[in-house]
Amino acid sequence: MFVVLETIKQENFCHAAFTKGYEFIQETATILNHTKYGLASTHWSGVSSSLTCASMVVNSCPGSRGYIFEPVSGLCTPLNWLHEGPSPNFGIPAGELYLTTDHLCPDPFKIVQSKSDRQVACFLRISPSTSYGGGTNKCVDLGGYLATVKTAEKLAMVVEIAQGANLWVGMDDKDKEGRYVWQEDKSVLTQEVKDAVFNPGEPNNGWNVEDCVHYRGSKGRLNDQHCWAKINALCEIPLIQSQC
Repeated sequence: MFVVLETIKQENFCHAAFTKGYEFIQETATILNHTKYGLASTHWSGVSSSLTCASMVVNSCPGSRGYIFEPVSGLCTPLNWLHEGPSPNFGIPAGELYLTTDHLCPDPFKIVQSKSDRQVACFLRISPSTSYGGGTNKCVDLGGYLATVKTAEKLAMVVEIAQGANLWVGMDDKDKEGRYVWQEDKSVLTQEVKDAVFNPGEPNNGWNVEDCVHYRGSKGRLNDQHCWAKINALCEIPLIQSQC
């Protein structure tokens, strides 16, 4: 989570806490085209202050991730959300980065950020313990799905949440043995993802009954398990997207 260094209070912007990213201002400016932050195509020049920029962003781009303000030129650029995606078709000079943790995840989901600052996700740990099917149903009832874990960075976020416990995540091969499919987007497990997030030698369909995938707390990686095992579930829901 972010440490709130500055709170902006203004009409139409009440109690919206923004964190000013002093430690990575210059880094942000240099890697924006490497898809660290989603930039909105909308941007304004000649803006008088960061507070004015904030007000413009909130009024014009509901749900914005934050903004970058360059005080010399007055360039104000909204951010959509942290994501891995196509780079924007315009550049941006160095500036002051403001981020918000508000309005990114619907209740009761909580935002979790990777230590590298390159990825955020909306997670909710479900208890008491339940089967894979039970966990799936609870996540669906909340508008989400069992968590998708395709990168080492996302896995590290799960490690932090789990605190050594086992957690259901959203992948299984119940329809076809050996063909593991993610709940979120119905994509099939690739060798690259397998190497990044699974225990070595897994998934192995132990005893010919392991069709569902969980995070194994004792190993810190993913593993296949029989679907009726009773453990906590980790639900995920997409970030609320900016309307800019």
